[in-house]
Amino acid sequence: MITLIPTVYGQEYTKTFFKGDSVYVYPYSFPLVKPWDYDRTNEHLLFPDSLPSGKWIQYFEDTTSIAGIGNYVNSVKDGEFLFFEPDGKLSYSHKYERGKMLIYAYFYENENKKTEITFNNSKISEIREWYDNGKLKADTKKDKQLFWYENGQMQLEKNYNSNLLDGLVMSWYEDGQLQYKGYWRNNVPEDKCLFARHTKKMKYRNFNSLPKKLKRQIKYNIYSL
Repeated sequence: MITLIPTVYGQEYTKTFFKGDSVYVYPYSFPLVKPWDYDRTNEHLLFPDSLPSGKWIQYFEDTTSIAGIGNYVNSVKDGEFLFFEPDGKLSYSHKYERGKMLIYAYFYENENKKTEITFNNSKISEIREWYDNGKLKADTKKDKQLFWYENGQMQLEKNYNSNLLDGLVMSWYEDGQLQYKGYWRNNVPEDKCLFARHTKKMKYRNFNSLPKKLKRQIKYNIYSL
């Protein structure tokens, strides 16, 4: 059992020890450093096998409250890593598979999920956001964005090609009534579209013939989200 590492990057850390296959790191306040990045001269003391495996736990300074918990397999992160506030509430989490980040998530104070970022081959493939009541707020992928009102009604659908609006675009009023439906090409709306003022019947309209104020409103609704 190791109870003291003399220096790590010029700082002194105490209460760092290993128990069986579990790894416990203290305190929380020092920069997060991968266990195998410690001073190479101490590596033989820290990891006799050079491939640390097991549970990783990090505590807040001068407390026994857990700041983070995760798992290593053969020196790489594997599975879910959870990070907490000093009061014990979940703050954010990471999910790994053999060292590769799969999911990064943030949480509200009530511990409902706020944001979830999904990775594929180390690149962001999807971002989802929620309201603090747990209802889905937005879902963003490379070629499509979806948005919802806090009451759960659909708000907006946008399709993209090479980061430009391209394809079907639809928007709704908060009560679920369809407001606008049209097609865009390279960030420019096609002239023919469906549009309805609130509580009014949908009609085919020519986008360019709509009043300027109305066109600005439609574009604002589309671009503001």
